Amino acid sequence: MSILKKKKGFTLIEVLCAITLFSTLFITCLRTELDALTLEKYNKSMKKYLIGMEYIKNNMIYNFTYNDLKNLKDQRKYYCLINTEELDNFKGENFKKLFSKSKPENEPYIVMNIDGDKVYKISLKLYVKILNKERIMKCEFYKGKYKK
Repeated sequence: MSILKKKKGFTLIEVLCAITLFSTLFITCLRTELDALTLEKYNKSMKKYLIGMEYIKNNMIYNFTYNDLKNLKDQRKYYCLINTEELDNFKGENFKKLFSKSKPENEPYIVMNIDGDKVYKISLKLYVKILNKERIMKCEFYKGKYKK
């Protein structure tokens, strides 16, 4: 019975439990902050590449003619290397020079697929590597030689 009256060991255990609880809470908070920063970095990268893809898509819809797309299809120029900082410099005829026959070695790049005869169904696939994972984003639109 005299052993139970001594409190020296219990104070040491209480301190160790408090340190363990504090370190667990601290690690949880730190992990949450790291996940938030990773998600923010992912969202910024995704937004940058989606804006680049949207820019190319809109330029093809509004500034390309049916014959321009036909020429790209006939020349088999299906690949476009994306550098989002330089996209604003490409307009009109210069924009058509972005497309090439060979697949780029570096990411990000766009692969264009053109199907159809009078009305083209154009599929754009953006291949990008974000946070060491390859992502593929797809987009489709139609361009044709038809009358309203």
